[in-house]
Amino acid sequence: METITTKYREATKRCAPRVIAKTSDGKELSHRYDYSKSSRENHVIAVRKLAKRFGWAGTLQSGEIKGGRVWVFLDYNEKIRL
Repeated sequence: METITTKYREATKRCAPRVIAKTSDGKELSHRYDYSKSSRENHVIAVRKLAKRFGWAGTLQSGEIKGGRVWVFLDYNEKIRL
């Protein structure tokens, strides 16, 4: 299963502010940032749109990384205890 990273991108002369959602194998989607929503909500929306595009379903867990967030699908058969 894929992992997804999301990163906020500032506005440029050509593009409005956005959240980029990218899979571990390079598939990408851009979500226009909605200031009426929280930062986390914007990242969640981007992830949902990307998952919907590829027909993915399941439970995701996220964590902070430098410059954004990483999202992984939870497969309870693979769950380990540390």
